[in-house]
Amino acid sequence: MISVYIFCHKKEEADMIYSVCSYRLAVLSNEKMIASIHCDALSYANNNPENITGVDIILYEVRNNRDLAQLKKLRCRFAKAEILVITTPEVPSEYYVIPEVRPIMLLLRPWNKEKAEKVIHRFFSYYFQQRQKGDESGRLMVCTKGEKRYFDYNMIEYMEAREKKIILYSNYEKVDFYSSLTKLLPLLPDCFIRCHRSFIVNMIFVEKIDFSEWLLYLKNTIVIPISKKYGRNLEKLLQKEYYNSNKI
Repeated sequence: MISVYIFCHKKEEADMIYSVCSYRLAVLSNEKMIASIHCDALSYANNNPENITGVDIILYEVRNNRDLAQLKKLRCRFAKAEILVITTPEVPSEYYVIPEVRPIMLLLRPWNKEKAEKVIHRFFSYYFQQRQKGDESGRLMVCTKGEKRYFDYNMIEYMEAREKKIILYSNYEKVDFYSSLTKLLPLLPDCFIRCHRSFIVNMIFVEKIDFSEWLLYLKNTIVIPISKKYGRNLEKLLQKEYYNSNKI
């Protein structure tokens, strides 16, 4: 599944961009697209990046400072998303070609459907080429419901084994897929720790460890059990990290 965020000031243009994206994605891949479409007729509250879930691709019109501020928020939240900026030659490139945005392509006015198709086709082609090159070192790929999904490691809070499936909990959703924690653990960075036969936890989300109660407390008030078997390994790991961090 590919998550696409579209913002244009005119609804008809936003709808056209959506239509072109749907067609070009169907040409290049069998993955489904889920789109979040916004235009000036909608409240900017609905366009608030904090209300948006995971995003892979952003197509965003920049006309003014408010547009740019919102786009910066999107880039900050979805650091690995690819961005195409829709704008006019009257808006200087130094306005949006900046580290806080990092677009990879532009769609300049005046544009029509034919021009949009050429630009967006190239944009999507680049996106899939990067994935095929194996540039997924910072993401975990899982197969769920016949689709490939990619999750940034720093967005995965924990994973739970339940009824022969793995349930992955990220910042914004949960998905289930067939695998095992034993198979997954070697694929994950060192910040992922197995604390129980049914749980792997991303330690960057852990706020407190209570070995007296054998519990992990995550930042979002979730409590994860620690088994004694894995808890001993966790204690040794934490002691080693403390020693290394305090060596002269």
